[in-house]
Amino acid sequence: MLDFILIKYKIKSFIQKYHILDSDRDIIKCKCCNVISPFGREINKFKDSKQHRLNIKYSENLIELINNFENYINEFDDFKEYDLVSNIIRNNKYGDIIRFHLKTNNNNTTTIFKHINKDNIEIANWIDYQIDKKINIDFHPDCLWIDEKNKKYGISFIIDTVYQKKS
Repeated sequence: MLDFILIKYKIKSFIQKYHILDSDRDIIKCKCCNVISPFGREINKFKDSKQHRLNIKYSENLIELINNFENYINEFDDFKEYDLVSNIIRNNKYGDIIRFHLKTNNNNTTTIFKHINKDNIEIANWIDYQIDKKINIDFHPDCLWIDEKNKKYGISFIIDTVYQKKS
């Protein structure tokens, strides 16, 4: 069974957000290795803003972890009338993918991207990210969001660090 608490932190019009923390009020840290993210780093969603995210291709362990969080929240009585907007998406080209958001500040990606070299690990620029190479990620569940107007809810997952072998 999952053990976490929700702390309300933001209401934006009709959307409420709650931080997801463990019972000690710490961030729940997760790791996933040897996956690819073939698309989705930055897309225009609205006129003025972009979404910074990676869509990670299927990984059995990752699917299970995301399912556990979503299923746990789905059991709350408060959500019986709401639809879950899952982070697991069926994509025609890539199969099952999982949506992860990147950290941003002023519409710029701040999630750390690191190259793994033979002898060390160094911080790299996102322009050097290669969509056809495997990555390792450190991430955490960021928030539970609830859209009361449209009767929907979901969990946002944030990537803290991306590691990729340098060519």
